[in-house]
Amino acid sequence: SARMPQALLVGFAAQLSYLGEQSRALELLDVARQREPDNASILLARSQVLAYLGRLDEAEQDALACLARSPGMWRGWPLLVGLRKQTRELNHVAPLRRLLSQPQLPSEAIAELGFALHKSLDDLGEYDKAWSALEMACLAKRSTLKYRTQDTVDLADALLSYRLAPGQAPVSATQAAGPTPIFIVGMHRSGTTLLEQLLQGHSDVRGLGELYDFTCQMRQATGHHCRGVIDNEIVRLAIGVDFDAVGRGYLEGVAWRL
Repeated sequence: SARMPQALLVGFAAQLSYLGEQSRALELLDVARQREPDNASILLARSQVLAYLGRLDEAEQDALACLARSPGMWRGWPLLVGLRKQTRELNHVAPLRRLLSQPQLPSEAIAELGFALHKSLDDLGEYDKAWSALEMACLAKRSTLKYRTQDTVDLADALLSYRLAPGQAPVSATQAAGPTPIFIVGMHRSGTTLLEQLLQGHSDVRGLGELYDFTCQMRQATGHHCRGVIDNEIVRLAIGVDFDAVGRGYLEGVAWRL
């Protein structure tokens, strides 16, 4: 890592963090910070990784240092105020309001700052003002999203009507050697993470978090890259896919985590 170019070093750290390897990611970010102690992006990345590791005081120091150098690094504000409960004696309401008063702020900035302001005011018990900040942030966030209800309806209809192609072999029911995957599915905030934690309490179960490995296998099998977990094109191209190969690829891809 000592000879690695800075951009590559930070890129590797990001990939390790995505894979849940936070301690290894921090090692690379430490090297990057030694090279550029005042680089706000590196400080923010390090703050996020430290938060994942539960080292909240250190994470707060890096987030503060990042925002002192670059207040316009909008993503840093929700991270900062989320590291601890805001109090009357120590909070960031004033700087957040100053930043939000700037003219011609992009919607992304209003959303990030608004969510941070909402959390701060909510911690302080100023619930009416917190609600107003939340509404502002949600409206700004919504303006950045290209979402149409009909697209979701069409995707659900395509999944419900999916059938194997004529002559396509069904998925094998043969039990593969090695660990058996347990898939937990559900809507956001429906208790899926809690259920994973409960199951992980058993000595024979290992929780792996929210992975995109199955989606990656379907992208490879169909030759189509979708931005989210699934889209209509993957459903259409899935007719004729070798799902046994998809399953094997999935098991091979997650094996290192076990």
